[in-house]
Amino acid sequence: MAMSMGGSGGSAAQAGIRENAKAFLMLDPAFFAAYPIGRKPNPTLLFRYNPKDLKISGGTKEKKVERGEADENGETQVALGRKNRSLSFTLFVDQFELPSGDVMKELSALHDWTLPRKNAANKYAVPWLRFQWGSKKFFRCHLQSYDITYTMFARTGAPLRASASVKLEEVEDTQSGTNPTSGGEGGERVHTVTLGDSLHSIAVRHYGRAAAWRALATFNGIDDPQRLPTGTFVQLPSLTDLEALL
Repeated sequence: MAMSMGGSGGSAAQAGIRENAKAFLMLDPAFFAAYPIGRKPNPTLLFRYNPKDLKISGGTKEKKVERGEADENGETQVALGRKNRSLSFTLFVDQFELPSGDVMKELSALHDWTLPRKNAANKYAVPWLRFQWGSKKFFRCHLQSYDITYTMFARTGAPLRASASVKLEEVEDTQSGTNPTSGGEGGERVHTVTLGDSLHSIAVRHYGRAAAWRALATFNGIDDPQRLPTGTFVQLPSLTDLEALL
């Protein structure tokens, strides 16, 4: 199944319109509870330009019955199940207008998300991710593969623009024992930083309390809350996720 949605861009005057329609890829907050994981690099990868299309693949699969019993014709019994879905798209990042632009650091999150983590029970898992586009939240997944192409460089050699082909694979919901369905209303949004913005002002504007700035910094992996370059993005977590970080 393929889905197409329009890209975004344009002037700063359109920032308010784009705010609720941005696409982003992030670590699923539920993973933090089960597996210790550092928040560097940034746990959220925000798209300056939305993907041109999405490809969702799925299907059915056969598996032998656990007991391996044969039916009256002597054939091994099988059960039909659903294959985990996969989601593919190409994302674009651009820091050409930023004084110290370097998309390599931003895209390092892709590599970090392929590294297995260990929990207190010595069990390993690849980080769970969430892909969301505006209010559309897709199924929980992990990063199966990525392929980055850098397309513009600064005089220093730092890459300023890049595209990355990404393939995500659905993971089983370990709490309910089922694969979550796609869809649902997401609580996350994206704030485009404009001149004069601070984490305090963003916290007041979207949550009505300045004290939420620390949770925003943690959620976005921001080391220096005093430096918010104009044109960058701050992900706004749902109230549930915000409360968990306060």
